[in-house]
Amino acid sequence: MAQEAPEARAARWLATPRLLAFAGGAVVPQGLADLPSPAWLGVGLLLALLARRWSWLPFAFALGLGWSVWHATGLLNTALPAKLEGRDVTVAGVIATLPQRRGRATRFELVVDHSQPEAVAGVPHRLRLAWYGTHPPLAAGVRWRLRLRLKRPHGFHNPGGFDFEGWLFRRGIRATGYVRDHPDNDRLGDAAGPGHALQRLRQRLYDALAQALDGTAHGGLLIALALGERGKIGTAQWMVLRSTGTSHLVAISGLHLGLVTGLVFALARRGWAWSGLARYVPAPHAAAWLSLPAAALYAGLAGFTVPTQRALVMVAVVMVALLLRRALAPGRALALALAGVLLIDPLAPGSPGFWLSFVAVALILYTVAWRRAAGWRLLRVAWLQVVLAIGLAPLLVLAFNQVPLVSPLANLFAVPLVGLLLVPLVLVATLLLLPWPEAGRLLLLLAERLLAATWPWLQAGAELPLAMHVFSTPPIALLLLAAFGLALLLAPRGVALRLPGAVLLLPLFTFRPETPPHGAAWLTLLDVGQGLAAIVRTRQKVLVFDTGPAYSANFDAGGAILVPVLRRLGLERIDTLVVSHGDSDHAGGLGSLRAGLPSTALYVGAGVPGAGGADPCRAGQGWRWDGVDFSFLHPGDGEVAGNDGSCVLRVTAGGGSLLLTGDIERDAEARLLAGAPGALEVDVLQVPHHGSRTSSTPPFVAATRPGIALVASGWRNRFGLPDPGVVARYAEVGSTVINTATAGAVQVRLPARPGTIEVHRHRDRARRFWHAR
Repeated sequence: MAQEAPEARAARWLATPRLLAFAGGAVVPQGLADLPSPAWLGVGLLLALLARRWSWLPFAFALGLGWSVWHATGLLNTALPAKLEGRDVTVAGVIATLPQRRGRATRFELVVDHSQPEAVAGVPHRLRLAWYGTHPPLAAGVRWRLRLRLKRPHGFHNPGGFDFEGWLFRRGIRATGYVRDHPDNDRLGDAAGPGHALQRLRQRLYDALAQALDGTAHGGLLIALALGERGKIGTAQWMVLRSTGTSHLVAISGLHLGLVTGLVFALARRGWAWSGLARYVPAPHAAAWLSLPAAALYAGLAGFTVPTQRALVMVAVVMVALLLRRALAPGRALALALAGVLLIDPLAPGSPGFWLSFVAVALILYTVAWRRAAGWRLLRVAWLQVVLAIGLAPLLVLAFNQVPLVSPLANLFAVPLVGLLLVPLVLVATLLLLPWPEAGRLLLLLAERLLAATWPWLQAGAELPLAMHVFSTPPIALLLLAAFGLALLLAPRGVALRLPGAVLLLPLFTFRPETPPHGAAWLTLLDVGQGLAAIVRTRQKVLVFDTGPAYSANFDAGGAILVPVLRRLGLERIDTLVVSHGDSDHAGGLGSLRAGLPSTALYVGAGVPGAGGADPCRAGQGWRWDGVDFSFLHPGDGEVAGNDGSCVLRVTAGGGSLLLTGDIERDAEARLLAGAPGALEVDVLQVPHHGSRTSSTPPFVAATRPGIALVASGWRNRFGLPDPGVVARYAEVGSTVINTATAGAVQVRLPARPGTIEVHRHRDRARRFWHAR
């Protein structure tokens, strides 16, 4: 029997179905709450080996699954030990990212050097840190000894919210913390190694770019195009980019590397052929040898982030196939790139960018490859933008609950502008900044003028009434149905049922989430850290009680948490907004919330800033929605300031009641006990003042006797809330105490008739293996 040639064996092993099976296995763990044990993996691999007689696909799937689980398990095992949380430790390491100053804090990532004598056992390899206040100059690629206080990664957990813990896990960050003021803090000098030298080069280029573009309106956008650092892009500019579907243009990824590689390849091929050297080395091969390092250089300037790694792998697959003189079908090239990315980074499928990148390329191959008839070339770019806008819609709905409808038009001029003009111009300017600063600055200012001249067009698109369509989060079944409909709609001419495919999209656009029945009320206490924000829904109405804290000048719970959650529920306005009092952890998100969603009525307690057109909440006020009664119990007519001036709202449904108390303390509790003792006994209570010992007095707890006591507090907050004594006090009266710090957002459903009150903890419902336990 003839022995199989190595090339034939390799081609068989790298067949497209096997590559896709490997990729499918690697993707599976991303949806698991717990990773399978090694024993179960071993059994699965053995069964797949036994099945090879019929097909190697199960074995390829098992390999992908095992590789992903092995990688994730190794990272899980590097978690910060619980005994080191909240303790001061001294570590030595290298700053691995460009430090970014936001407000009072400078944030950066540190790669710990465990070879140093002072290394503390158990400190993870990579940390995300903040240095508050004034500190010495920081730069990437520099070694430091720092005194740190660390904690395990922990993020907010809300329906449809950003998974901060998952983002950290995919970056290999297993602890966060801040730098303490201490004599141990010391700069140890430049770190050795080419990787750290590249980071120092990026730092020098970043500083030079920031200086050259200082005072310009769009300098942050150009820095993002050059180095992938987006910290200087303003909030208003981000809104324009998101509303027009052009935010991908400032995230260095496949589009940018593909354009740079294609440009270098075309120029090198023509230049090589013109020089006469093609007689020694074919022009396409020479162009491949030159364009691949160019792509690697651009990826290096961007810091070899995960998106640039994905793009570089895709470019490398195509160029290596060209150098090996192998005819590579587009579909197989995509499968090879997919498998290659998952070999390098099996956690990549946890990022929406992974799916958007590969699905976008698949759409191009699916639709553009067969549209090469004469006369179509002039419309190719326009058609491509329409295809991408339509084809990526289900993914955008799943990831972000919104689709920019002006995206095809905006990208039609923005992609050529950025890819063919701005990126080459900015890259040449960046490379010139260090050896020839005047020339580099001149080119940067030219690029900024060009961007400034076209930016108003993007702004106009973002301001159109239908620029962005917001979707409720649909079931996966509807998204799969829409994806199948798109596959039919975008299929080649002659394929049956193309137009009926559009009908399969209608459920996605007409879906509305479940609403409470008449007489029922659903409370969602959001996870906003050390603050309060709650949503109460009836059949046709919605009330928001408090807007959460402001975390910084440009980031607050109103815009970052409340608005996305409300839009995810399909809501376009708030019927009544209540801000209990003026403390920033309750009113900090008011401005962003009102800018994102209008409200019909606004009630405020003591000292709420920026509440124009508001009415004060007063005991005795009330209304009825859909068979549910709402009534204010506090404050009374007298002037009450501070926490005791908080609005207290009782909600009474047909089968249960709840009390929202803000930050009231013992004096307000005493007034409530004196004025309305019968109205205090409820099924669900928002524990006053985050569980502080200044509230929840024994008489108040005895009067309310809630079956469910909800605490809104931050993880490991500096106040130590909720107070253990307060928690014990509620437990003594039979209350189940639930804390958003450990449960995430909590939904409580008061039924329309007496019966069981449903409670759902978001951390339990949406848990993944990387989430904090």
